[in-house]
Amino acid sequence: MVKAMMSSSLLMIVVAILATTTICIFSRNLDFYSSSERRNIRSTRNLEEVIDLGSAKEEIKTNEFTSNDIEKAAEVVEAIVEVEEKEEEMAKESSVVVEGEESKPEGEIIINSEPEEQVKAEEGGETIVNSEPEEQVKAEEGGETIVNSEPAEEVKAEEGGETIVNSEPAEEVKITNTQKLEVIPLSEICPEDFPPSHAMVHDHRTVAVEEYEKYMGDQVNDWNSRWDDTPEVQTVTDYYYAVWNTPHHYICEASAWNPNHPLTQYIHNDRDSSGWVQPTVLHVDTPIKETLDDTDYVAFTSWFHGNYGHFVHDHLPTISFLQEIVPEHTKFLLVDSKVTRAVLKSIDPDFYENRIKWIERDHVYHIKRQLTVSLRKSYQITMGCCGAFDPMRRWMAKTHPELPEKRTVLYYTRGGSPDTTHGRILEPNHEEQIIQHIKAKMEQYDVKEEFVIFNGRDNENKQTLPVETQFNLFRAARTIIGPHGSGLGGNYAWTNPYPTNCKDRTQLLEFIPGTDSAVVQTFPFTTYYNTIRKWPLDYHNILYTAESSYETTYINLDDLDSSLDYMWGGGDPALNSVP
Repeated sequence: MVKAMMSSSLLMIVVAILATTTICIFSRNLDFYSSSERRNIRSTRNLEEVIDLGSAKEEIKTNEFTSNDIEKAAEVVEAIVEVEEKEEEMAKESSVVVEGEESKPEGEIIINSEPEEQVKAEEGGETIVNSEPEEQVKAEEGGETIVNSEPAEEVKAEEGGETIVNSEPAEEVKITNTQKLEVIPLSEICPEDFPPSHAMVHDHRTVAVEEYEKYMGDQVNDWNSRWDDTPEVQTVTDYYYAVWNTPHHYICEASAWNPNHPLTQYIHNDRDSSGWVQPTVLHVDTPIKETLDDTDYVAFTSWFHGNYGHFVHDHLPTISFLQEIVPEHTKFLLVDSKVTRAVLKSIDPDFYENRIKWIERDHVYHIKRQLTVSLRKSYQITMGCCGAFDPMRRWMAKTHPELPEKRTVLYYTRGGSPDTTHGRILEPNHEEQIIQHIKAKMEQYDVKEEFVIFNGRDNENKQTLPVETQFNLFRAARTIIGPHGSGLGGNYAWTNPYPTNCKDRTQLLEFIPGTDSAVVQTFPFTTYYNTIRKWPLDYHNILYTAESSYETTYINLDDLDSSLDYMWGGGDPALNSVP
């Protein structure tokens, strides 16, 4: 059949071959650019220049080229970069049960952890490593409490109230809850902050605040107004399905087609950035890897398979949505990844064991029964407003209803490890000042939560904390403070899913680049707010100062004090200023 088509339409063949890969890039990660591009982009410090890069918005987003035409691909990437778009109440108190552990002395804890960067989780005795490590950070020494994230077998009190905890995932802290609490829709939790527009930025410079609010407000309000962020779904029968690699390993595209009419009957999306592509002649001639006729299946496509942060904020919302709407017998077609396995096994062991069919990229699977596909507007879950994360909150609450009685102030550090590859490391002496300012403000406002320093790694075996350990740490957090990085972007989803009003929300204070420190991360105002604004967080930002570089960063300590005055001092806007 295919050969007959080939002979009848030579032109169609040529066009199909040329359309082997569609590149859709909505990321600001410098790894996507060449060395010269990085230098040019980092040198951009003027706001108008930065905005000009995105002035063409969606005029250039795709380009067709053969899989071997790498030079042309690079040109497309450069073109896309130049026109990239600017981008509950608790019914009862829960209790904390710590197995094998007596009461711990008061004091601070440093937890060696490493979130998105190199996500290594234990499973079946093997180490799970994120396919795209971003950073590895070391616990601070010098009088701080260190939590070694192996098993939480014993807690030894040191002199001066410091604590060293040997902690392993399942045995570290088991938190129980007396009853399940209700998950309130985002729109009902804090109506005054809905729909979300931008976080609260704390900066003593009026101009900097105005620049931030305009840049972020214009961008997010545009996204909010475009469409509902609920994915469309289509159901077909007796279709072929595959996920394809592209020249850029972080981008994967998917195709689903009728084997009898492969070039005319296939799943497509009106938006090029959805990841669904028309199969080419080369695709449809790929041998069948496996025929699946045992049950119905569901599939979606996204990017950065194997990356912890992107899996949590780009893949998991769609999986959560789909597992609510498809029948329980339906299995999920998921690209096999150790990170994906670790996260889903931790979230829902029953789903992990019974609802997944692991597939390989560049292999074709014949789905004999129903295949339901999700058609998101883009790889990222940034577009549209604003219920995309509610199914994920409901899933987290159903499988992990625990809410700890003992809460924490969690500080995320990226510093201290030579393995951190994406910069944004606070200068060590300056970071120590930041920690001391946080402690002083905790004392000033009688903040009773325990202070925890988190960097994701086990100080002894140098491995990343297992997902379950990171889950428990962030579920306990009342306030999270630290620089932009997957320690925040990959773990926000483990925070309290039950807030019922503005004050119940977990507070997040993220350090990000401003217009005079865009060199830190290519563009100003690079924040997770765009994506995770749909999670119930009380979101705040501080801007890096002008002396910051890609490698080393600084913030204004007066602005830090001002932000903590606002967050812990009752939210009086008059406190958000520096004398």
